[in-house]
Amino acid sequence: MALDNDAQSEIDIRAILDDRIDALHARDARRFLKHYQMGFSTFELGPPLEYLNGDPSNTEGLEKWFASFDGEVTYRMRDLRITANDGVGYAHSLYHFGGTKTDGECVDMWSRQTICLAKMGGEWKITHAHTSVPFNMDAEHRAVIDLKP
Repeated sequence: MALDNDAQSEIDIRAILDDRIDALHARDARRFLKHYQMGFSTFELGPPLEYLNGDPSNTEGLEKWFASFDGEVTYRMRDLRITANDGVGYAHSLYHFGGTKTDGECVDMWSRQTICLAKMGGEWKITHAHTSVPFNMDAEHRAVIDLKP
């Protein structure tokens, strides 16, 4: 069953996601987080299982993460799908992330991301973000980070 999308909401959400990518490339934590609602939650690749009660004005963690990279940080989405209607929206995509850490480690991986949004006061805000990678269904249960679309 296909859902009816509100075309303007889809355009607005796409603009938010594009601005987040531009903010990542610019290493601008404040700009990246401005799209998040106070109290947002995230499921990130690293521990803990869940970050709760996020404060978009708290840029310290993201700035520290940016500082762990030397040179350019790359991020691009693929197969983006957006659904938005009646003040609730979500977007999901594959994304490629790359860069060189200050310790010389090269990061080059694909992952999956789902972004949940709510329209509040006429403005779309991110309420939850979920990032994941598949894992092997064997005894080791190790993450698989070398897959490519």
